[in-house]
Amino acid sequence: PMQAGEEKKHGFWFRTELARAMFYTDYWDAFAAVLPKTRHIIGKKHTTTIEQNNSNTRHRIARFTRRTKVVSRALHMIDL
Repeated sequence: PMQAGEEKKHGFWFRTELARAMFYTDYWDAFAAVLPKTRHIIGKKHTTTIEQNNSNTRHRIARFTRRTKVVSRALHMIDL
């Protein structure tokens, strides 16, 4: 059951598909201020798998980026 004023405070969450979602976060205070208490679970137990997935994704995507910044010194390349 929602308390008075909670829908206004958390109106964005209740108008979207996130209304049924559970939120697993770490101990950052900003999350507690905006997420509904009934669906907000704080702790590293549930976030380690998510962070591991994010790490693996960053590792795999890094292969597709340049390892150095490339800047041309030629004048004809500057005015493109």
